[in-house]
Amino acid sequence: MSFLRDVPAVVPYNLFEGQFAISKIDPVPDHLVRKQSADFNKRAHEAFFKKLKGEKYRLGHLSDLLVEEPFAEIYVGWSPAGIALLLEVNQGFQDAFFPSVQRGDGLELFIDTRDLKSAKVIHRFCHHFVFLPKPCDEVSAIEVTRFRGEDTHELCKSDDLTCMSEFGRDRYVMQIFIPEYALMGYDPSQIQKLGLGLLLHRKGDEPLHYLASTTEFHVQRLPSLWPSFKLL
Repeated sequence: MSFLRDVPAVVPYNLFEGQFAISKIDPVPDHLVRKQSADFNKRAHEAFFKKLKGEKYRLGHLSDLLVEEPFAEIYVGWSPAGIALLLEVNQGFQDAFFPSVQRGDGLELFIDTRDLKSAKVIHRFCHHFVFLPKPCDEVSAIEVTRFRGEDTHELCKSDDLTCMSEFGRDRYVMQIFIPEYALMGYDPSQIQKLGLGLLLHRKGDEPLHYLASTTEFHVQRLPSLWPSFKLL
């Protein structure tokens, strides 16, 4: 049927483009920025993530839009020094797996530091991180981005990423920080926007999306479908 040659390719519409914002959080404790050389400062660490729990850093739920159970609260803040996340998961930790993070509890985080909505494939400014509440085979925080061709570059060092967790009987908390030198192209002084998507997994049940549903599209490979955030 030759008429199909003239039919444009179907591209899923990005429901989330231009709808969100991330607030600035400063100062960032030295031990998060210079993890390998600065001593851990417990007081500064607790104060920083307590501040991040403020309402202006909380991401609104998309559970109604995506017909999902909102089983976690997610807070995100940006700084010239990097990006911070706080996750409060309202169910007990069960298990973690790597590389099959989707089998257990864990977070997949997708970042496009230039928010290139024209891009149809992973490019050099894209990042795909995995964070686990408890280490699996000594992995708790790692970049797993799969680039194509000339966009390939060295992934960040896992030791530069911070992922700390606290556990209760029926809940757990994850504290995450990604320094700016782990993010290719991250420059808030020049680019005041960010493509960012989250996929929070839980063992034996459906995940929580902060991007288009992965049951409908391969959004992990489509940065144009990662939600756009203004950096306030």
